[in-house]
Amino acid sequence: MGNEQVSADPGRILRLGLLASSVILALAIGGVMIAALGRTLVAYAVGLSVLALPILVALGVLALDRLHQIKQTNEMLLTHFGNSDTVLRTQNELLRDLVSMSRLTDNTKSLLYSDTEIEAVRERINAMQLCGNDAGTEALLQTMENRFGLTGEAQRLRTEIASATQASTEEKIDTAIERIHVILSRQDWTQAKREGNRLLQMFPGHPKVAHVPKIIRDAWNAHKTQILKEYQEVVGINNVERSIELLKELDHYLTPAEGAALAESARDVFKKKLHNYGVRFAIAVADQQWGDAIMTGQEIMREHPNSRMAREVREKMPLLQEYASIQT
Repeated sequence: MGNEQVSADPGRILRLGLLASSVILALAIGGVMIAALGRTLVAYAVGLSVLALPILVALGVLALDRLHQIKQTNEMLLTHFGNSDTVLRTQNELLRDLVSMSRLTDNTKSLLYSDTEIEAVRERINAMQLCGNDAGTEALLQTMENRFGLTGEAQRLRTEIASATQASTEEKIDTAIERIHVILSRQDWTQAKREGNRLLQMFPGHPKVAHVPKIIRDAWNAHKTQILKEYQEVVGINNVERSIELLKELDHYLTPAEGAALAESARDVFKKKLHNYGVRFAIAVADQQWGDAIMTGQEIMREHPNSRMAREVREKMPLLQEYASIQT
């Protein structure tokens, strides 16, 4: 900034020119007065008075010029450093946000990430712990701290690992099997199988580990039996909506033979569902509730697109929409 050339200020040039002209004029007038009045005391007094007036004017001009220079300097500083003030304010706000983030609890931070991400890290830590990979375990714990911000959770796992280090092989297997039971309680069959296969690879031939696949299979079958039992109950009380929900869930558990055995009951449930749709649609049309009729008709066409009722509703839909537009 010190090497920048300052452009000529026309106002300043004018003020300096006025100053020079005033001094020259004062000198000329003073000289004329002294020459006219002679070299007397009065002549000198008058001459000095005439000289004093432009000097005062000159001082005033110099003061104005200095004030103008100060104003230009202030404007230049605002131009160069005004944006810096904004940057500093932004940095202060970011710093406050970081301080606030550091004060969040582990439970609050965990909400920022999906359960799938966090559970995947925990699963991998458990696998490395079983393998005795201490370096890999610590690297993953640091991931929990640095990426997820779960310092408390990472410290808790470190404490567990330190205790498990002293545990026997039997205790390690028992801990792993307990974890599989927890996974099975939420019906996460895929993860339970992964954990079971990992145990089988690490402790092949161990009686407890050899029993793990049966544990998973029994839990699978028990859950399927529970769904089937509830399905029979809701069908018996004609709870069509819940029956359809259970049929959709059973689709993941039934073998082709089991599905064929349940096909007749499922068709009956869907017929009742379609019948209920037809009743709702007819009531809405009779009551001239065109909006409800259109919504029910759209559900019929979406869930039963190949039914005769869906074809009939599709044909009537333009007329229903016309009635609805008039009603509104």
